Amino acid sequence: MWERCVLVGAVWGFTNAWMRLADARYVRSETDNSLKSMLLNWRWVLAFLANQSGSLLFYVILKEADLSVAVPVTQATTLVFTVLGAILLGEPFGGNIPCKPEPLSTGLIVFELT
Repeated sequence: MWERCVLVGAVWGFTNAWMRLADARYVRSETDNSLKSMLLNWRWVLAFLANQSGSLLFYVILKEADLSVAVPVTQATTLVFTVLGAILLGEPFGGNIPCKPEPLSTGLIVFELT
């Protein structure tokens, strides 16, 4: 069961980084921050749809999983995979990330629950 939670965390984490990159590369005017503008960015829409597939899988998991295990494992692995995705996509650390996540403490949370 926890393997599927890690899979959802991976989908959410990588697509979080992917959506941030897709939005950063999209050129728009300063006055155009509308939903229409986001929906015209096909890279962002593709990442968003992939992210929502993780949400669907999460709801399926919640039907049969213990909530006190599924939610923390999924959230912790989402954090780890968001950092890994940002690194793989070449996002610089320090500039636009408000706090640097601690992978060791996140890993300890995940492995303590399994």
